[in-house]
Amino acid sequence: MQQGGGQMNSSPDELTNISLAEPAEYPDYLTVFTTITNSVQRGQYKAHFNADYTEYRELHAIVEKVSRRFAELEERLKHEHHGGIGYVVI
Repeated sequence: MQQGGGQMNSSPDELTNISLAEPAEYPDYLTVFTTITNSVQRGQYKAHFNADYTEYRELHAIVEKVSRRFAELEERLKHEHHGGIGYVVI
């Protein structure tokens, strides 16, 4: 899947050959965070969640802002002539 220079080939043909069952591709949270079986484990998971939650909220706010900007630009594009100056500028 890698080509010369260490770059990943992201062509659709290459991407369809990815298997989620490969250990390197398997999300670590599925093995790190197994089904909760007791209150101690629940407390550990909650502490881990709380430790990262502030950063998550900050990143979520950034993503939300970018998402809104793209939605605004998409709406503006709908009102421009395809290929026109306004369309190209947007």
